[in-house]
Amino acid sequence: MLTPPPSGTDEETRLRYAASAWLERARVVALLVAAGTSYSGAAQALRTNRETVHSWATVGALSWQRTGDAPEHLVDALASLPPLEPVRRRRRADPDRTLTNT
Repeated sequence: MLTPPPSGTDEETRLRYAASAWLERARVVALLVAAGTSYSGAAQALRTNRETVHSWATVGALSWQRTGDAPEHLVDALASLPPLEPVRRRRRADPDRTLTNT
């Protein structure tokens, strides 16, 4: 990751550092997802939600494609990141199905 800006820097420099750090994070997340990490797994590791990870991965993949310096073995995967699937919910137990023998 990037080093923090030197102390006493102006607001514009601090904002440039913050934007650069955010873009680096997005690029790393894109690599993780392209390499096969699920959005849920990445979200858990980064302590955020799946939607945020999906948007970071999308921006990061676009950045890799724009610069053209992505790792060769992940170029195709970055070009076609998996879609964000809805969360599967557990069904509630049917109250008519009991385990009692009558």
